[in-house]
Amino acid sequence: MSNAFLESPYFHVYVLELWSLAQSVARKCHQVFDECPPQKEGFYVKISPELHGTIASLLAESANIKKLLTVPSEKGRHETREQFEFRVRRATHLMEAIGSPSIAEIAKVQTRNSVEHFDEYLDRASIALIGAKTGWAFYNGVLSSWRSRRCAAA
Repeated sequence: MSNAFLESPYFHVYVLELWSLAQSVARKCHQVFDECPPQKEGFYVKISPELHGTIASLLAESANIKKLLTVPSEKGRHETREQFEFRVRRATHLMEAIGSPSIAEIAKVQTRNSVEHFDEYLDRASIALIGAKTGWAFYNGVLSSWRSRRCAAA
């Protein structure tokens, strides 16, 4: 099974999928940064459901790149031993083929979770604000602070 991935009649599909995802993520990142230029100081707020959708889709596509390139350490719950070994070889071969670039940024789950689990964050905020005299709500927007160099989608 050592060359099974390379012998797969679908080998080219993995390469095309990886290329397509990378192109899409790059295009969407440029779009986001063009629409939300960094501020020299202070904060930045932009309300845009369309931009929020772009951010959510590029985070999902980044997760798919991570799944294609990350060499797993253990077999998945519903995965056979053969599937696991194939996945290890697939990720290893793809990483070697593209020069093992760092995927540290797209491997961070916190950013994606802030969008994918928005309902949970909203529930916690709602509970915390029940009965409070002051509070605020922010939806479908981008907040950033140049000082912290962090950006969060809500």
